[in-house]
Amino acid sequence: MKGMVKFLQQANKLKILKRAGWVKLNIENPESVADHTYRTAMMAIVLCPPELDKGKVLKMAIIHDLAETVVGDIITNHNDTPEFKKAKHEKEKRAMRDIVKDLDKETAHELISVWDEFEEQKTGEARFAKELDKLEMVFQAFEYEKKPDESFDSFWESTKAMVKHPKLVELLNELREQR
Repeated sequence: MKGMVKFLQQANKLKILKRAGWVKLNIENPESVADHTYRTAMMAIVLCPPELDKGKVLKMAIIHDLAETVVGDIITNHNDTPEFKKAKHEKEKRAMRDIVKDLDKETAHELISVWDEFEEQKTGEARFAKELDKLEMVFQAFEYEKKPDESFDSFWESTKAMVKHPKLVELLNELREQR
């Protein structure tokens, strides 16, 4: 049980870790990584198409940023070098293995397996979860844009380029219309 307590205490750090992109933009009271994770998970529940494994998409939504409890929320963008992306991935991979090391082997293996699948982006579930991750960012930008003098056009454009699933494109377009 000590390993489980340690793991849950580590995961709890997502509640206090602020999203670095919003901090960089000087957003007052920016969302936490856990806030982002919650809506991403909720989106997985209500938007996952029937041909995908909803349970797996939901697990990916919940654990995709868990390594950030160790490495922090490292800002990425579309023009990052392959070397930067690889170094970030390796740092997060080491962090994930460290985070789960005190769990029972079966649970640790499951979490690492789901995280690896998300990172590799080779399955429909992983690609859909990644699109949800990006789409949630735009939902948050939409909320912040309600404040005077705030605009996040670059978030909208990068998400538009990333989101491919027809259901998610439709949702993005609906949100854009409300903008």
